[in-house]
Amino acid sequence: MAVISVFMVLVGVIMVLGGLLIIAAAFLTTLFHMGVATSGAMLFTGVYLYVLGAVLVLLGIIDVILGWGLWKLRYWAWMLAIVFGIVDALLGAVTFDIVLVLVAIIVVVYLWFVRKAFR
Repeated sequence: MAVISVFMVLVGVIMVLGGLLIIAAAFLTTLFHMGVATSGAMLFTGVYLYVLGAVLVLLGIIDVILGWGLWKLRYWAWMLAIVFGIVDALLGAVTFDIVLVLVAIIVVVYLWFVRKAFR
């Protein structure tokens, strides 16, 4: 269980940092284009980057909390990890990402077999 929880925390931290970098890039892009006539596409791209960065930060925070909950053997963390694992497997199947599908299935199956620890 420790491996999955530590992995979740590390992925969460990486997602938060990546989201913050995307937000910083969007800010710098906006800053450098101030006063310059920009097209609607450029403005949409800036807004898109802000939203993408914010979503990554939010998902990263959720991953860190989920990793902590798995470490503490909390039932809510087990349930959310199962749900997110199924969603990841479906997303991987839709995008033809076989690695994501395999990792998600392995995590869900493992969590299913150790579910008694979370009661």
